[in-house]
Amino acid sequence: MLPRSSPSPFPPLRLRPHLAAGVFTLHLLWTAPAAAQRLHSTFSLLADAPLRGDVACVAVARPGPSPAAAPVLVLGRTPPTARLFTADERGEPVERASTPLRRAYHSALAAGKEEAGTAFYLFAPRDGVVAVLRFSGADAAETQIAEGLEGERMEAADVDNDGRTDLLGFGRTSAGVSTLFGKGKGTFVRGPVLFPDVSVSDLAVADLNGDRIADVVVADWLGNSIAVFYGIGKGVFSEQARMALPGEPRAVALWPATPRRTHIIAASIPDSGTVVVLRGTPSGDFARSQILRFAEAPEELALRDVNGDGAPDLLGPTPAGVAVAAGADPGWFRVPVYFAPASRGGLAAVGDVDGDGLQDLAVADAAGGRLVFIANAAAGRSRSAVQRYAVGVRPRGVAVGDWNGDGRIDVAVANSGSSTLSILAGDEAGGFGGQSAVPVLAGPEFLRVPAAPRAGAARIVVSHAGRDHCSIVTLAPDVAASAVSTVSTGNSPFVLSAREDSMSGRLRMLVRSVDRRRGGRIISLFDELDGGRYLERSFRATIPDRVVALALDEFTRPGRFDLVALEHDRKRSSSGVTFSAGDEGTAFAAARPMLTVPDTAGTARSILTARITQDSLPDIAVFFGPPRNAMAVIAGSGGGEFRDPPLWVNGVSPLNDDAVLFRDVDGDGLVDCTLVDRVRGGVVTLYGSGDGSFSEPEVVWSGRRATAIRVAQSPAGGRSDLVVVSEEGGWVSVVSDPFRRRP
Repeated sequence: MLPRSSPSPFPPLRLRPHLAAGVFTLHLLWTAPAAAQRLHSTFSLLADAPLRGDVACVAVARPGPSPAAAPVLVLGRTPPTARLFTADERGEPVERASTPLRRAYHSALAAGKEEAGTAFYLFAPRDGVVAVLRFSGADAAETQIAEGLEGERMEAADVDNDGRTDLLGFGRTSAGVSTLFGKGKGTFVRGPVLFPDVSVSDLAVADLNGDRIADVVVADWLGNSIAVFYGIGKGVFSEQARMALPGEPRAVALWPATPRRTHIIAASIPDSGTVVVLRGTPSGDFARSQILRFAEAPEELALRDVNGDGAPDLLGPTPAGVAVAAGADPGWFRVPVYFAPASRGGLAAVGDVDGDGLQDLAVADAAGGRLVFIANAAAGRSRSAVQRYAVGVRPRGVAVGDWNGDGRIDVAVANSGSSTLSILAGDEAGGFGGQSAVPVLAGPEFLRVPAAPRAGAARIVVSHAGRDHCSIVTLAPDVAASAVSTVSTGNSPFVLSAREDSMSGRLRMLVRSVDRRRGGRIISLFDELDGGRYLERSFRATIPDRVVALALDEFTRPGRFDLVALEHDRKRSSSGVTFSAGDEGTAFAAARPMLTVPDTAGTARSILTARITQDSLPDIAVFFGPPRNAMAVIAGSGGGEFRDPPLWVNGVSPLNDDAVLFRDVDGDGLVDCTLVDRVRGGVVTLYGSGDGSFSEPEVVWSGRRATAIRVAQSPAGGRSDLVVVSEEGGWVSVVSDPFRRRP
């Protein structure tokens, strides 16, 4: 457990002049700006280990007198077990000890300084039993130290100021705070019930007024308020401040003192999905400083200086990931950044798990059955062959480019579960820093970086699953000035291409989508106008229901788009490719068949265009799924003509259109094909021969559920890194130069 942009309200304007059928339709679109910030966060490299069974909680051991890797305890519920992990030299969690427990415990806390070595307090709320679990090497000893502690939750602090750790029980099932006063040598005696008239959902203990006596901040869930009880001594308190909240509080966190002699209190409000931040003075005056909005209010809160700037940062587990709101000023926080995996109370803890003196994250991924360590972004670590960086929940799309103009490759990731765009800036060592995050509208899925970007500005186009719009994220040199705008499209858009004019900087996008009203697919061309408006020209063609996929490219002449379609005819049990030359405006000539194959099982999946052969003319790649699992390459010969027969490659089946890349990855000047392969469950490369044929697939990465890939080539040349996004893992993996080199 944790030790203690809103879219524009103006809808896009869409004008639909009535024009003759079969020509085209003009849509004049205005992009609605959405407030957004590109935010620097605090954690970076990710490592994990498998977990078994139902996890009750995670806790990090008390730090020692000198920096060392703090052991991490994972409590299992069914069966009751305790497992102790430490990080190895690579930061990977390694199990050091495991022991069965006599009962199922609900929570664990790092034991106080009275306990030598690695020890934890365990709490079983059902019968009020408290035990201490001591580890010595691979051995563990469980000792019951008290019973009768009331409540659902437990906290450890010295509230009677005798220098010994006391245990506090509280929660919705009991009134006030039950106490067990420490008497030394691991013994406790029952103390009085503190604050019996208060319904305590959470509390925090610290010296707020500098008198060296513990004070207690309490979240009163029935009173919708925060109460501050100042200590008098020997476990006696006097209430001197109470602050009303806009709802029922669940969790509270406390930062005891800032350089300005103020303290910060944060309280989560589940009903509104917010965290209220209060700023207080030693004299007992409090004022509301900020209200932070979250996807869901965190079940627990912690205030820690994670990035070392002297200001507290706010952390808390949520279903959208572990939220981290970096402190911009004492009592003021930036918009939260979410780190996968999704979490809940008790399953995330903060501490120095790798021994570098910096705060890290330890999270139990209940859905994925793994323990995740996420290292502090400020940690220095040597570059390895494969490095994984934590991003948001359910990452889907990825893009690479140099967006800050420093000559290094940066990475962007679309997180569909967190509704954010993660930005990882390249560093001097060839790796990446911790994610920054831009909030975007719901369901970001695919990313496209415009070709020939303008100097001094970088834009990323985001496609949203199941939505009727694309987002355009403009990353300004001043990160706080980054902005998001939207362009209305058909449903479930996929950006086929995006290009910025080298002179005007205006954006042109080719977008494939679905027409909700008429059914069928739409391909539209969007041209940017002045004032953030877009002119949409919808290509009109007869697209029958048997069309599985389609694409556009300039086959006949530059500046005119031609249409290629992949069709499956159920009646004839066949699939094929047709070509329609572009006519005047946005109409197309009659389709002509190019390829027909027997296909009883309906294996036709997708069709893409790319420059595959050495003549640099546009070619066509057609993919078939199980049981065929093959790719057909139809090489273009110019003027809308193609070579016959097509070249076939067997044993490949890409995940989707965004999981296929045609580019030279081994430095021989020939186009290769790299894809996320359904058959092998990893990433494979087929090395090109220049005539449209390829080698047999070779696995270049094996891992869990890759969803998208890119190849990041060093601006100086000489190295091609593979960038892989894993939806299941919540990370982006950078594989250093995995492609074979030919002699």
